[in-house]
Amino acid sequence: MRAEKQLSDLQRDLKTLRIEYEKYFNGANELPPSELDTRLRYAIRDLRTSLRSSADNFRLTSLEAQYNSYSELYRRRLREREEGSARRASAPPKPDPMSGVIVGANVGSDAAESLYSRLCLDSPETRRVSPERFQKYLNEHAAKIREKTGCQKVSFRLAQDNGKLRLKARPVRSGSS
Repeated sequence: MRAEKQLSDLQRDLKTLRIEYEKYFNGANELPPSELDTRLRYAIRDLRTSLRSSADNFRLTSLEAQYNSYSELYRRRLREREEGSARRASAPPKPDPMSGVIVGANVGSDAAESLYSRLCLDSPETRRVSPERFQKYLNEHAAKIREKTGCQKVSFRLAQDNGKLRLKARPVRSGSS
């Protein structure tokens, strides 16, 4: 009965360790739960030598495998954090003019720039129009579409038409994005 209680305590502590590491990696705790980690490692070692029942040994082996799996994951995440190679939240991706740029009340400079630069690549005569004037044109065109259709958003995309790149616009219905 004593071994069963020790295994249950080990299982509870393993769950606590997982939660504490997640708190640490999410910024809720300032320090990793090293003390709990060490205590668990010693508890597993001590239980390994004291268990007699095959069922208890099987349960311990299962818990030990779980501990080893978590430990490896946490060591890797700690190393990435220390080396600065942990993935950080990055800036949103630039709009893709070929698949479509969705705009709301105003056409943002990123959206206008992506459409303008792609148009300039295909047809250099587009450069006669300044990027600011192109953005103004997009805003006016989007306003006309919104007024005509009653939609909130407009999608602009570039499409090949008879070998030339053309600007296409369509209203975005409220159910789609």
